[in-house]
Amino acid sequence: MKNIHHPKLHKKPMSSSRRMHNVPKIRFCQNPIPKNNHQETSQEKQQLRHMLQKIDQNESCVHISNE
Repeated sequence: MKNIHHPKLHKKPMSSSRRMHNVPKIRFCQNPIPKNNHQETSQEKQQLRHMLQKIDQNESCVHISNE
């Protein structure tokens, strides 16, 4: 009986769907900052900074995917 009850927990789907919403945002936010890549031009850095400023203003990281 316990084995049948375990997979049908309501908390699991909820948390998984929550994860799906949260993970992309975090990934998009961290993507524009390449820490390992030291060979970028100052222009690129300015663009990245501009994008980050945009993110701060709009508080949405999805903007990056469109550009």
